[in-house]
Amino acid sequence: MTFNVSRIPRYKIPLICLLVTLTWALVELCTHPHIQQRLRPELPKTNAEDPTWEQLSSTTDFPYLDAVTHEIMRMHPPVDEGTRIAKEDDVFPLSTPISLSSSTPEKLTTSVVVPKGTLVSVPITCVNRSNVLWGPDAKSFKPERDGSGIPKPAKEISGHRHLPTFSDGPKICLGKGFALTEVKVILSFLIRHYIFEFEGGAGNIPKIALHQSILPRPKVEDQDGARVPLRVKKVE
Repeated sequence: MTFNVSRIPRYKIPLICLLVTLTWALVELCTHPHIQQRLRPELPKTNAEDPTWEQLSSTTDFPYLDAVTHEIMRMHPPVDEGTRIAKEDDVFPLSTPISLSSSTPEKLTTSVVVPKGTLVSVPITCVNRSNVLWGPDAKSFKPERDGSGIPKPAKEISGHRHLPTFSDGPKICLGKGFALTEVKVILSFLIRHYIFEFEGGAGNIPKIALHQSILPRPKVEDQDGARVPLRVKKVE
């Protein structure tokens, strides 16, 4: 399904994207409690001073938090599709030849002609989870892939950290740095102070489905609304 972000008032988009991203983050951390457990020791103790904005915006002060944040952005981009209109005639080269006709499937082409005025869609989620680009575990939440674990085909993708999540070029998201740090600020506080589990407790992982909304949001399958009940305990 394609979600039309243009239906959201422009001033609300950053906040809604942040909330949806944090919801997916908690879902993944509850699904993979070992990641939550590995992340907690990297962060300051609950009675220590909060990390600074500069530390959280860095990629080196809290490397696993940075990796978790970018893996969330890879698996669950707030906007799952981007569109552009061609300003001039162009030709898109293809990495793998394809057939453009069902009647002559043996006839392959290595490029696609894009006339001026053509609406071009970029399936961001599909690119981020492509097995061809990211390997056989592309659809798995795996922060360890960040850095040297990124496959060579994925490294050929332009965009922030090889992700089209924030778009690229002249239309790249100007607030990507702020958005990423904002997610890390909130996650660092939550993980330092609280332990998150699904409603049924550890080991009872519900099946998560996609709620049909303007932005893709998680829900527990067979339940009404975009609800994912969690059990929250304070870190002792």
